[in-house]
Amino acid sequence: MINSKGEVKMGLLEILLSMLPQNDITIPDSVAISYAGLQGGQPEIRDGRMYGYFEGVIDGMGDDAITDPLFNKNGDLQLDENTPFQLEVSSQLINNALEVILGHHYISVDVTYDTMQQNGFPIDWTTTQLEGAIPGIGAAYGYDVPLSCKFQNEGAPKFIFTGDEMEINYDMTVQVWNKNYVDHLMDIHFHGLVIKFKMQLLSNMTLMVDWESIHMSGAHVEDFIGIKQS
Repeated sequence: MINSKGEVKMGLLEILLSMLPQNDITIPDSVAISYAGLQGGQPEIRDGRMYGYFEGVIDGMGDDAITDPLFNKNGDLQLDENTPFQLEVSSQLINNALEVILGHHYISVDVTYDTMQQNGFPIDWTTTQLEGAIPGIGAAYGYDVPLSCKFQNEGAPKFIFTGDEMEINYDMTVQVWNKNYVDHLMDIHFHGLVIKFKMQLLSNMTLMVDWESIHMSGAHVEDFIGIKQS
């Protein structure tokens, strides 16, 4: 009798899913990535390198497929270490893959008050400290109350690649809880976050990423404890 674990799927979608925190997301059987050699892009050896170009397409997405040309380009990330490595990645494939996984699912990550303290967070994360940004939280729930958080995505992030630069566009929610996650005080929704990075591919295939800037279009608070605005 032959022992078998059956068919193990491990394509780009499964790899991306395995990199996320613990979750119960399932990739539909109807969604799959197909690869084909680009027309006119036959593998060849040139200038001491082997070249091969393949186009990845995600089938079965239906109306969820990203069609905005800003986030739907082929080979727009180009990192070149001269020799022997060159890397080209398409935002078209990455963004659609993330849409499959996160477009209709949520990933939540807990960051406790104790974790922030242990990692040297620059402020003491309490209701009193939040008064400057959210007036009335202390009067509604008490002052100097330690707080914990849950970070959660709102939809899937979208990438823009320009040569050796990467831009991430996304929305997120920060849930504010008391220290032991008993009382859910509020949700802070951040809209239109844009983070820009500069990237460099080193000779050992290490990818160096330098953060350049972060911008946000807006935010709003969803209050669950009856904060009175002055």
